Amino acid sequence: QSPEAILELDADLIENTGLTGLTQVLDLSASVSRQNSLGGLWDSFAIRGFFGDENVPSGYLVNGFNAGRGFSGPRDASGIERVEILKGPKAALFGR
Repeated sequence: QSPEAILELDADLIENTGLTGLTQVLDLSASVSRQNSLGGLWDSFAIRGFFGDENVPSGYLVNGFNAGRGFSGPRDASGIERVEILKGPKAALFGR
């Protein structure tokens, strides 16, 4: 079994820092950077230097389902229980 490196940002941290959007929450991680969201149409970000098509929302999971499909608009942080950012080799488990 390999060690897991996961950065977990929980609801208390999100609320105490006054963050209102998913991209603001992801700004707390050094491995995530924002991409052009075409004026805030959707959440678009690069992880560890890997970026996708800036004309398509970034791929991420919400409750186990891909939330980066189609047009979803910017995600509000008020309903987020936690954000988990996988690091190391385990991060390769999800991708396009």
